[in-house]
Amino acid sequence: MKTGYGPTLQRLITDYQQDVGLTVTGEADAATFASLHGGRVASQNSPGKVTADSFPPATVDLG
Repeated sequence: MKTGYGPTLQRLITDYQQDVGLTVTGEADAATFASLHGGRVASQNSPGKVTADSFPPATVDLG
């Protein structure tokens, strides 16, 4: 892939695109920018599991 970016930035963009499941272009295209701006994370639409095993947290002695 030939872009106007240096090799380090292009690798970072490519890695990000792979990590969040975007089409890997190696360029900061509209989909990549929207994903960065919106805070996309991998598997964000997959159901998760929330537990309260460690809640409330232990008290902290500030004295």
